[in-house]
Amino acid sequence: MPLVDTVKSFILSGGIDFSSDALTAVFVRGSSLDPVTYGDIPLADQVGSPTNLSNVQVVQSSADLKNIRVTADNTVFSSVSGDPITQLFLYHDATGTIIMKKTLDYTPTGSDITVSWGDFIFEYIFVSSAGLYAKGIKKILEGAIDFTSDTIKVALVDTDVYIPDYAADEFHSDLSAGIVEEATLSNITLPEDGVVDGDDILFTSLTGNEFELVVIFKDTGVSSTSPLIGFSSVSFTPVGDDLKVVWNSGTNRILAI
Repeated sequence: MPLVDTVKSFILSGGIDFSSDALTAVFVRGSSLDPVTYGDIPLADQVGSPTNLSNVQVVQSSADLKNIRVTADNTVFSSVSGDPITQLFLYHDATGTIIMKKTLDYTPTGSDITVSWGDFIFEYIFVSSAGLYAKGIKKILEGAIDFTSDTIKVALVDTDVYIPDYAADEFHSDLSAGIVEEATLSNITLPEDGVVDGDDILFTSLTGNEFELVVIFKDTGVSSTSPLIGFSSVSFTPVGDDLKVVWNSGTNRILAI
């Protein structure tokens, strides 16, 4: 099931913890509904009763660390009867925010209906070109990072000292002595669904080792608990001059999910 267009920024603001928040699914008749929240779905258009998902988890595959999946047990809707079902909506129980929708064509008969989510409800497959740490994606899906209120920082990193493993590295402490300089990202916005933007960063009178990475992380105040989020490849040798990090003005800005 694909995520609906409006939910990614809600995720980036820490609005959903897929590992602990209650998620609910509901069958709907008709095909013209495009709700933003559960409250936008008229009771008269609902078929059967909304049903909570069980055993929802955010899982990083042990066999392939690049796969970050949201999984759940099969969901059983009891004794469903009524009009033909044309859509299935999955929503965040606490806020009613619609997360996903699926088109169906099924006429209920009064029996139970079991929805199988398969191997996963949805997944992110890490690729280095996306510029996100796999464990950073996992923490975003667990609601552990709120780009609208958390302190988000940028580190300039020497990869001769820090050998990156984008699928396995997790915290600021993994960067070790590779950090050349750091700065706080200011005026962060979510200008489009799933996109993070912010002010360009000026590093003044920069000195130190040559660096090859710009790493984005959440600063908790403790290096060993500050999660790594994203990265960009660069190549720069400081000689005491100022350096301005200018973010992409295209679709993905600083980063996107």
